[in-house]
Amino acid sequence: MSGYVNLYKDSSTESSIRVRAEWSTTEGGDQLQWAIDGSGAGTTDISGDSGTNYTTFSGLDPDTYYTIEVALIDNNTDIYEDSGTYSTDASEPEPEPDDPPYTPSNLSPSDGYETSDTTPTFSADVSDPDGDDCSLVVETSPYSDFGAGVDVWQSSYVSSGSRAYVTASLSEGVWYWRAYTTSGDPSLDSSYTSTRDLEIRVRPNNWSWSSNVSSGEDFNISASEWNNFTDRIDEFRQYKGLADGTYSEAHVDGDFYAYQFNQAVNEISDMNPPTSPPSTKVGVSDVSNPKDADDILASDLNQLKDSLNSID
Repeated sequence: MSGYVNLYKDSSTESSIRVRAEWSTTEGGDQLQWAIDGSGAGTTDISGDSGTNYTTFSGLDPDTYYTIEVALIDNNTDIYEDSGTYSTDASEPEPEPDDPPYTPSNLSPSDGYETSDTTPTFSADVSDPDGDDCSLVVETSPYSDFGAGVDVWQSSYVSSGSRAYVTASLSEGVWYWRAYTTSGDPSLDSSYTSTRDLEIRVRPNNWSWSSNVSSGEDFNISASEWNNFTDRIDEFRQYKGLADGTYSEAHVDGDFYAYQFNQAVNEISDMNPPTSPPSTKVGVSDVSNPKDADDILASDLNQLKDSLNSID
């Protein structure tokens, strides 16, 4: 008799071992018979004088040794056999669960911030316990419960422990905002910050009289233009966070009184304009002799306009 069967480990995983049997015989052979830890594990039909055959044992435990046997069988007779002890691969450790980033801190702007800038910049310190890069996400809404009208603004990613900045585009009015930190996995975003609010007040346009008001020349300001002017004063007062002023409406074909002029002066003065408004006027009803009443001059109206327009 002349021949052999040699068993080798070919490969393995956590749950399987693949082996190969190299064999040769001059007596003939019908099968390779396999066993693992003493239990039969099937056969492989063979033919010829030599060959290489593979088989895989599956469903095994990780990081465990198994004794595998192979026998060359001819006419149900064991001619040659070999065995080996081989192990499956160790289990890969479960990855440590990622931790969510920290809630943003040191937020800016402050709660109740007021600005005329419709593109305010939000910033905060962002960090992640795993050292992942972070991004600041800001949500804005005109409603404090964020039930509608929510816009989302996200910064670029920065290193953990850095400050992140994001610019929003908002219209005039009161806006509520809150923020959170993300490291890229929405399922691991940080908790929200508390809700803050900011108010955007856009400066009104400068006022100009519809016709030229020049010293030494006749000028005419209609009742509607004067009423529009007092409306513009109130727009500036709203811009400065003040309540509307008190005015007596001018009427077509009606008299215009010094106290109406003085109302405008006083409401502008209340805003502390860089350019002072003109002095208040003494009206006919304030003096016994009408000649002692003050005239309202072109320079007074222009100073009134310039004072209003000087407000930042």
